[in-house]
Formats: sequence, C-alpha cells, structure tokens
Amino acid sequence: MGLLPSARKLFDEMEMKDVPTWNSLITGYAKNGNEKYVDALDVYKEMEKAGGVKPNEVEIASVLPICANLGALDVGEKIEVYARALGYFKNMFGCNAVLENYTKCVRIDRAMQFFHEIGRRRNLCSWNTMIMGLAVHGKSDEALKLFNQMLGEGNAPDDLTFVGAILACTHGGMAGRLQEAYDLIQSMPMRPDNVIWGTLLGACSFHGNVELAEQAVEFLSVLEPWNPGNYIILSNIYTRAGLWDGVARFRKLMKSSQIPKAAGYSFIEEGGDIHKFVEEDKSHPKSNEIYALLKSPLD
Repeated sequence: MGLLPSARKLFDEMEMKDVPTWNSLITGYAKNGNEKYVDALDVYKEMEKAGGVKPNEVEIASVLPICANLGALDVGEKIEVYARALGYFKNMFGCNAVLENYTKCVRIDRAMQFFHEIGRRRNLCSWNTMIMGLAVHGKSDEALKLFNQMLGEGNAPDDLTFVGAILACTHGGMAGRLQEAYDLIQSMPMRPDNVIWGTLLGACSFHGNVELAEQAVEFLSVLEPWNPGNYIILSNIYTRAGLWDGVARFRKLMKSSQIPKAAGYSFIEEGGDIHKFVEEDKSHPKSNEIYALLKSPLD
C-alpha cells in the first residue's frame, strides 16, 4: 500500500505507456483491497480516454472483477461488448469474469444465459460462480439443482462449491435444513475453513439457531481468533433469543480482546462514477446535501 503513491507518481511521469504498464497500476490498486477498487477503475477509464492503447485479454479479466465488486454494471457491460467483438471469450478467465460481474450486479438472468453460452467449456470456477450467485440471490432450488447437475456430470467440487450448496440450503426460507447444512459440512472431503463456518453462522443468525451458531463460532474462534465479527453475530443471536448471560459474556470478551471494529462503507455507481460512503463520514463533497435529504420527511 505504501508504495502505490510512488508508483502512481512514476506512472504519471512516463511519456509512453503500453498495455502492461497500465495493467500494472490497475492490478496494484486492485490487490490493495476494496478501498482501492475505485482507483483501479479510474485508471482503466483514463486508459480508455488516452486512446492508442487497447486492453488485452489479461486486462479485461482483471478489470471485470473490479466492476463486479463495485456493482459497476454499466462499465462491465461496455467491457463485455468490447471483449466479445475481439474474440476474447475464448479465454475462460474472461468468461468467468463476466459471470462474476453479472451475478454480483444482480443480473442472474444474464449470468445464466452466459453460463449456457459457455457450454462444455465451463470449468470449476464457472460452476462455483453460478451456484453461489443463485444461492446468494435467493434462488435456492436452482442453486441446488445446478450443484447436483455439476456432480452428475462428473465435476469434482471444492470448498467454495460447498459454500454455495450450504448457502442454498440455508437461504430462502429453508430454515429446517440448517441441520442438513451442518451435516453436509461434517461430511465434506476437505477440512471446513472459516468461509464454510462463517456461511453457517450467517444462516444461523438469519434463522435464530443458537445451538448451531455456538458450534460455528467454536470452530471460527480457532480458525480466525482475530475476527470480532463472529462474536458480534453470536452476541446478536443471543440478544434476539433473550439469552442475556451470553450477551454480557461476549461483550466482555470483545472489550478485553481490544480488537477494533472497522467502520462500514458502501459504493454507489451514478453516471459512470463510483462514490464511496463511510459510516458516519462527512468527507464526501456533497455530504451536507446527502444528510439533509436523508433527514427530510418522506412525501
């Protein structure tokens, strides 16, 4: 992170910039977390405006996931048109990046259409992206159907595949299948990681299952003891269940652990530009207008 300003300064001083040069800066921003995604996308837009440089398959595969994480659907669609015209979708990295963009931007219909277009070229990443996308957006039956289709075609699942299947089991009003999800985790051929247990914990929070939530947090406390979010979720589950002893115990644990809770933030795309909003932050140039609108009475 500390070297990015120097890299940007050196980049700006260069008279001639080729595709690898642009891609290096974009990748540098993208690899430094969500807060730098906007900068990465801005660099890509600069490259488009500069002219004379055409993004290659590698760059397209790098930029589309950034669009997906920012919810920048319009930008992603323009990139897809460009990539399709140049025949870049012979590369599965680009295909899977398009799938990810559509699923994260809540265009499941477009994602499924593209998934079928890929056909037999689909790889494990393609299946996982589609199963997860369906599960996250409440299409549980379709996700589980795709999961079974994947197994039926002889494709070996990985831990991310199971995350999608578990999420499908526990989403969309299927609360009675939480135990089934837990049993699925216990029977996995690989050791469940923090993502797997975190998925179950989230489902337990949604459906108010205290017993399985405690089981999930027990494993998570070993896998990621530094993460306060797991304890906060369990404390909230205790609160909704009226188990005040549990709430007090975990609040005391949080205070003694001295682990800071990161401020929440979100991104919004408007007119092709990305705006970042941090919890209780007033650094946005139009923050006064925004807060005034939020406080104004509804019509």
